Amino acid sequence: MAKSADPGVVAEIRRLASDPQRVMITRTAQFDLVARHLTKDEICQVIIEWIDSGERIKPTTIHSFSGLQGQQAFELKPRIQGIVFYIKVALVEWQQPGEYLLLISAHPDRLHAICRGVVDDYYSLPSLRPRNAEKSQRRLSLRTAY
Repeated sequence: MAKSADPGVVAEIRRLASDPQRVMITRTAQFDLVARHLTKDEICQVIIEWIDSGERIKPTTIHSFSGLQGQQAFELKPRIQGIVFYIKVALVEWQQPGEYLLLISAHPDRLHAICRGVVDDYYSLPSLRPRNAEKSQRRLSLRTAY
């Protein structure tokens, strides 16, 4: 079975998620939430419910967030609005006076949606299609048709 986060760490994630004032959101995660009409409070509640139900929280590493590369982060894959979401959080300044939970990502799980045949590609998910996706797809079709 895949590795799960330490129970003490899970308890800390839950404690911080229970106080939305101690949850910070990256700009990317803000866009993720706006695209799905979700709030920070709703995501915090989803995190709490995921933990309370005993679901797995997978440890991972931050690779692309400036200043936090190499730090441990944690992945959850709850179902929100009928769609499996990929949520990534990190404990920042943990066990220090200014500690907080950083919400790094909160978007529909691309791999789950594609593998389950829910969508053909990520941009088929509602509210996530770039403004010019149709135009780009037409251009791509024209290029590959010849």
